[in-house]
Amino acid sequence: MALKYKPQKNVVPISINVIPRKAKEYLLGAGYGTDTGIRGTLGVTLRNIGHQGHRFQTLLRGSEDNSSVVAKYLIPGFDPARDLFTIAAGAGNIEQATGTARNAKFAVSYTLSRGHWKH
Repeated sequence: MALKYKPQKNVVPISINVIPRKAKEYLLGAGYGTDTGIRGTLGVTLRNIGHQGHRFQTLLRGSEDNSSVVAKYLIPGFDPARDLFTIAAGAGNIEQATGTARNAKFAVSYTLSRGHWKH
């Protein structure tokens, strides 16, 4: 077997092909659960908002007894490969035999990745 590259000391030839992700991603789902009944999911992710790599995500889940909506705006941190700022808001409604729950949430977070850990 002939080698395509001549071996060199401490050098390994590597070829990398990169395919960029699409600027818009859509999520559509349907299902059934014993606790939710018929359910549906609709989501959108918008990448590359502006020139700094900002992203926007939204997810809407609806069913007979349980519905929620969440929206997130993600901002790369000072080291985009390791840290991330997130601004999120959402609301939900759950109807069960034991009662009804309604909630709303708002969050601002900072995530720092170190190795396999996120802080």
